[in-house]
Amino acid sequence: MPIRKYANARVTTRDSDYSVSDYSASSVYTETTNNIHSNSTVIQKDSVLQTDSVITDTVIQQPGDSVLPTLTKTLTRMHPRYKEGKAKRQNDPLSWRIEKILRRLRPMLSTENFIEVSQEFTTSDPMQRVALADKLEKWLESTLGG
Repeated sequence: MPIRKYANARVTTRDSDYSVSDYSASSVYTETTNNIHSNSTVIQKDSVLQTDSVITDTVIQQPGDSVLPTLTKTLTRMHPRYKEGKAKRQNDPLSWRIEKILRRLRPMLSTENFIEVSQEFTTSDPMQRVALADKLEKWLESTLGG
């Protein structure tokens, strides 16, 4: 007997009554129709129903619109770099803020000014680092707009 790969898997033998037609295209489905004064025919479960209505609204769920943002967010959060960055931010928020500030300042400053700012961070005590980080974050927000 083969190993079942899924919880609802059936044993495939010659005597099995399982066939592909159990899940054919003519089984239950719904279509999107938005007709005014419609005399439409709707097929469900291999039977034909006549509908005479002013407005017929039957909704089908399209996976594209609602699933894409959730899928993108989930895939982003599963990425190893995202997990490492989140762990860094949670373990030591001050050093994470300082690294972020220095990354944003580097292209804006000359080499001498950047070294001076980074030395200021390394030589100051933690409370001064917080104050300096706050000042630089406000300045970067006003300069770069975000």
